[in-house]
Amino acid sequence: MDPIGSMLTGHISGKALDRIGDLFRVHVIERWSRYRAGQFLDQLCLEVQREQNGGNLKVLCY
Repeated sequence: MDPIGSMLTGHISGKALDRIGDLFRVHVIERWSRYRAGQFLDQLCLEVQREQNGGNLKVLCY
C-alpha cells in the first residue's frame, strides 16, 4: 500500500473509532448516569420523608 493510501486508511479508521466511542458514551454511559441520578434522587426523597416523620416512612415520594 502506498503512503497516501495508508494515511487515508489510518484516518478513516480513527474517525470510525471516534464515532463508535461517541455512540458508546451517549447510549451507555450517559444513559446509566441518568438512571443512577434518578435512583439517588428517589432515595434522597425517601430519606428526607423518613427524617421528617421521626424515622417512620409513611408517605412515598411517587
